[in-house]
Amino acid sequence: MKVTPYRTELPVDEAADAIDMARDDFRSYVAAGEIPFRSTQYVDWVLLADAIELKKRLKAQSGAALDELLSEPLWDDDGTDGSRSDG
Repeated sequence: MKVTPYRTELPVDEAADAIDMARDDFRSYVAAGEIPFRSTQYVDWVLLADAIELKKRLKAQSGAALDELLSEPLWDDDGTDGSRSDG
């Protein structure tokens, strides 16, 4: 087990690494306003708590979408339910 101390505010790339998200994906969420940030001359900063909350929110949305897909009945392209009748 590896314990890594983090500051409460991180540069965007470090925050992406902290929540195990691709840096480009994380930057896209920041640019879209999904997560608040502040800019300095060379670095955009985000709160670690906001990054963690984004990860939780995305995981919940993904789980809900998967649950919805799994609750749909299974159908083949030919309109049958996919069961075989080798009669």
